[in-house]
Amino acid sequence: MTRKKLPLRAILILAMLAVAGLLVWSPNRTSHAQQDRSRHLTLERTEKQGGQRVALIIGNGAYTNAPRLKNPSNDATDIAEALSKLGFTVESGVDLTQKQMKFMIRAFGQKLKGGGQGLFYFSGHGVQLRGRNYLIPVDADITSEADVEDQGVDANLVLGLMDEANNGLNVVILDACRNNPFARSFRSASNGLAQVDAPTGTLIAYATAPGRVARDGVGRNGTYTAELLKQMRVPGLAVEEMFKRVRANVRQQTGGEQIPWEASSLVGDFYFNKAAGASSAANNPSSGATSTVANTAAFELEYWNAIKDSNDPEEYNGYLKRYPNGQFAEIARRRAAVTHGGNNTDAQPIKPPPNAATNATMSVTSSAAAKPGAVVRSQSGIELVYVPAGSFMMGSKKFSNQMPVHEVTISEGFYMGRYEVTQEQWQKVMRTNPSHVEGDNLPVESVSWIDAQEFIRKLNEKNNDYTYRLPTEAEWEYACRAGTMGDYAGELDAMAWYANNAGGRIHPVGQKQPNAFGLYDMHGNVEEWCEDDFHNNYTGAPADGRAWLGGGGTNLSGKTLKVLRGGSFFNSDFSCRSAQRDLRESDYHIGLYGLRIVAVART
Repeated sequence: MTRKKLPLRAILILAMLAVAGLLVWSPNRTSHAQQDRSRHLTLERTEKQGGQRVALIIGNGAYTNAPRLKNPSNDATDIAEALSKLGFTVESGVDLTQKQMKFMIRAFGQKLKGGGQGLFYFSGHGVQLRGRNYLIPVDADITSEADVEDQGVDANLVLGLMDEANNGLNVVILDACRNNPFARSFRSASNGLAQVDAPTGTLIAYATAPGRVARDGVGRNGTYTAELLKQMRVPGLAVEEMFKRVRANVRQQTGGEQIPWEASSLVGDFYFNKAAGASSAANNPSSGATSTVANTAAFELEYWNAIKDSNDPEEYNGYLKRYPNGQFAEIARRRAAVTHGGNNTDAQPIKPPPNAATNATMSVTSSAAAKPGAVVRSQSGIELVYVPAGSFMMGSKKFSNQMPVHEVTISEGFYMGRYEVTQEQWQKVMRTNPSHVEGDNLPVESVSWIDAQEFIRKLNEKNNDYTYRLPTEAEWEYACRAGTMGDYAGELDAMAWYANNAGGRIHPVGQKQPNAFGLYDMHGNVEEWCEDDFHNNYTGAPADGRAWLGGGGTNLSGKTLKVLRGGSFFNSDFSCRSAQRDLRESDYHIGLYGLRIVAVART
């Protein structure tokens, strides 16, 4: 059983959430920005280069007390995926309650304080009341106008947080102009959404004109979002021109019944896909997503750059279908034939290090043979799984802070916590519980890196056969991958509690499937501290898996930044990848941060 403390504690969590590092556009990168290859992680605000691109995507369709909508969950999923490929750091949620929506919106507002560009998208029911627009959560039970303010989410909350962040440029997209499902309960019902003036530096896009109604759509996506997905991928389109195309095409598709509309006070330029070398947009607003902006050869190159590092044969087959005689067709055919698929369960055998024979007999206690998968238990009840020595390719080509991809050799096996440290285990050692949501078998959370070190110090005072520590960043990724090469060590929904399935809350350890090493919750639930200082990339990183200390980043106050891994119940799938890195000051603690320990034999 779990129990929640005073709501004030939860409010404090929201107030403390902040973006972990700033992702900015690098002017020295290649043109295929939509694959995140043109971004690097820095610890300074660089608004002149455009800053980070942060997006929050919400789609509500499974309403309990209002007509269900079939498109919003697909709309949100597809928009989130498209924006991720276009260089945005995306958080997304589907079928959210009011509490979950406000939590994510406020966290989004905190991220915007890091500067750069922000984008908020909502698909679902929305209503206007006395000139204000309200986005409707799936748990709203609205029987009168008075209930709207109490159970809806005021769109001005988003605008207000954007204005407060003063980050420079924001886009708000509301595909929420459907028929008012509560009109019979209102004294003066109005269709659609109300016109709202955009704050300086903001563009607000509506699926249809103020007071009018948008179509939910007959296909996978709503009419408006389907067109938005096409046009946002077009290289070189300024945002105003892109929305003109969306408006023209939606108007044509609906016979003039639905005419999208925008309110803008932008003072800077914004492109969803600002591809280098793309020509200016043509003056034909009804053109499709693959025409008029660049010639065929240039667009083919853009397509190829987007997939050339993929392990998924379907992406190469997709290229061949579009360009059967293209300039990269022969390479694509070879890769499609030899690639074993992009599904994340494909494992690469662990390559033993040169001295692997000496590691086979390593023991943690005098009676425990060090065999892969062997489980031992510490005096504090912490179960640890033996992770064998081996080599792997560390990093990813999706972000420059995860590059260069490089080989790391773990020359000695080690024991790693089978689960994240639980609150019961923490309390046995520390006699306190810092967690905001309590439960013996829940991961301990609201733990800083310094807190984790104190916990480990007390474990080591017991002077048993273990030496405890945090995992190094290389050990963590090696253990998480467990021989796999993809984004995840298996099917994410089966292995992780994250934004799409966690319901906005932390979960007991060990409920999901383990990875091939027998480790649970390496993806999601709580982010886990590593020993290392955070460095902007892997240039100069140790190749032997030891902790990389010194020479790392600091915040503006000079505090050392430490590494977090694995993502949390609050994060999107993208943030839970095996290679994904997070960073935070060593004394920082919020309800998303926990730990997992490593143990090696005392010598």
